[in-house]
Parts: sequence; C-alpha cells; structure tokens
Amino acid sequence: MEKLKLICFCVFGFFPVLCLKGQDVNFNIKKEGDVIIYEVENDTPYYLMLFYTGDINPSGGSYCLVNYECDNKRRSDFLDVDKCAIRIESGAKYIRKFDISEYVNYKIIDVSAVAAMAVKDRNGKTIPLKLRRNISF
Repeated sequence: MEKLKLICFCVFGFFPVLCLKGQDVNFNIKKEGDVIIYEVENDTPYYLMLFYTGDINPSGGSYCLVNYECDNKRRSDFLDVDKCAIRIESGAKYIRKFDISEYVNYKIIDVSAVAAMAVKDRNGKTIPLKLRRNISF
C-alpha cells in the first residue's frame, strides 16, 4: 500500500511540473469596439523575442490579418506593425492595438494572428515557438 501511495504522489505530484517545461507564454487576441488587441505575456523565467516580418513573408514571423468581404470577394489585409523584433522580459506583457474602423463598412469574416518568437526551454536552450489565434465574426 505504501508503494502505491508513493507512485500516486510521484505521478500526480510532479505531473504539472513536467507539463510546464518552462514554456509559459500566453497569446491572445480580442476585439473591443473597433480595436483588435494583440497580447503576448511572458511567464517564463527568461526574456523572449517576438519577431515580425510584415506582409512580405507572413509565414516567417508574427502578424495580424483581417479577412473581409468586399464586392462579393474575399480579401485580406495585414495590419501594420511598428517594429521587427520585440524583447519581452520575464513577467512582462506586450500589447499592440490595431484599429479596424476602416473595415466597418465591409463584412469582416475573421481576424487571425500569429505570434512567432524565440523562447528558452527549461534547459536554457533557445527554441522557436509559434502560436496562432483567430476571432470569427
């Protein structure tokens, strides 16, 4: 019985620690009125680098994209960013607001966003991390 208790303690007591792996990065987008709020929160013990590449190469970096209908055709526009790389310290939050009021006359389908970053794992090794979020209208 003592062995069973010890095994249960090890499995359930250490399981949350094993799942974290030092990668506590929260990424969220939300809509407030005519504004899209893009938010990255760094809960890792290290700083992280958030990379933007703009609309030239969206597959390589972070972006925020609005998809809408205009004249019965689906269109997409990248929302402007102001920097290429942003350092987010441990415990800090990066917030970027995008005004989408110019799209209110169109039928907005969704807003999709990607956060591409370099983070450190629990061993201190830098690895890429890409998170995706979507808001449907």
